Amino acid sequence: MENLNSLIAMLISEVLIVITFSIIFVTQKKTNQLKNAFLSFLVAIFIWIFGSVLQILFQNTNIDPFFFEKLSGIGVFFSPIAFFALSIIFSKTKITITRKHLIFIIIPFISTILLLTNEHHHLMFEQYSTDTIKVIYGKWFLIHSIYSYGLYFISIIYLLNYSFKNSGFFSSQSLLLTLGTCIPLAVNGLATAKIMEATMYSTPIAFAFMSLFYTLAIFKFKFISSVPIALQKIVDKISDSYIVLDENYNITDFNETFLHTFHTKADYIRSKNLFELSTQKNSIKIGKLFEEKLHQIKDSTKTFQFEQEVPKIEKTFTIEINNIYTKKNFLGILILFKDVTQHKKDIAIIENNQEMLIEQERLASLRTNDWRNCPQFKNTNFFCHRWFRRFI
Repeated sequence: MENLNSLIAMLISEVLIVITFSIIFVTQKKTNQLKNAFLSFLVAIFIWIFGSVLQILFQNTNIDPFFFEKLSGIGVFFSPIAFFALSIIFSKTKITITRKHLIFIIIPFISTILLLTNEHHHLMFEQYSTDTIKVIYGKWFLIHSIYSYGLYFISIIYLLNYSFKNSGFFSSQSLLLTLGTCIPLAVNGLATAKIMEATMYSTPIAFAFMSLFYTLAIFKFKFISSVPIALQKIVDKISDSYIVLDENYNITDFNETFLHTFHTKADYIRSKNLFELSTQKNSIKIGKLFEEKLHQIKDSTKTFQFEQEVPKIEKTFTIEINNIYTKKNFLGILILFKDVTQHKKDIAIIENNQEMLIEQERLASLRTNDWRNCPQFKNTNFFCHRWFRRFI
């Protein structure tokens, strides 16, 4: 009965994976890296579960269950690679694949060969059983486990980091992917470490939950069809500088334009207190008006905007300070720096030119009046009068 329940759960997972794969393959006709990585991951998981399904179906035959474990192993070994690629592409939008990336498949390839030939060396399993408590793992299995869990861990860090930086639409996708992946990983890890009693079917069963989360990410949040562009890539292209401060005035975020405009480096300002940074030697000083507005913004819903000159870099900025709230909780301060240096210079040139034109008109008017008031000019005949006018 227990194996029957396991079989039903795994078949449900397989059906969900097939449906998800088919819909993506049919509806998303345009290929992209994210789609390919996700489909590869689904195939690896399908193979992993399929081997376990065959174990149960043929458990009362003369076929050794380890034969089907070899089939599952292909999915087990290559699913971390696919998920790692999925997380990198999701957080960076697109990657350039080169020969150096082949290094990632070395350990999965070796693991596959060792599993297929395990009877000759027992490096993967010294003793195999569908009951994880009775399993005795080989020496290479430890290397495989460290590598696989390491890739999954790094992948989850990428997804969570992307979510924290993009607290909006696409963060829901990455959180669902992370949660869906953590469930079978947790079950597999506890079973492998023999912390809990489980069978070799426990992890494939847990993939049923993963399939549900992935299906929700696809249909509710349009995963795959809407490929997110990394937000940092966008803000770095914005011509205006910005920094984000937390409630203690520590710098938590900024764009590349800010670093370039203020001639500073990310490591120098990241997590530093803005006021303390201002007091350091060779740092840009904060004006009194700027400081007053920073203190006022915490208790205000207004947007403060003012103009300030920064002599150290010979620039003038229109500074806009906004507070960041979510559900009535103060999170931090957003400061925008619009460079108006050239605009100010252009206005100064226009005003200077206008003054010059006014002065030239005034001098021309004075010269005209001087000629006309001259006695000799008044006594000339009409033709002389016209001749003199040519020089006025």
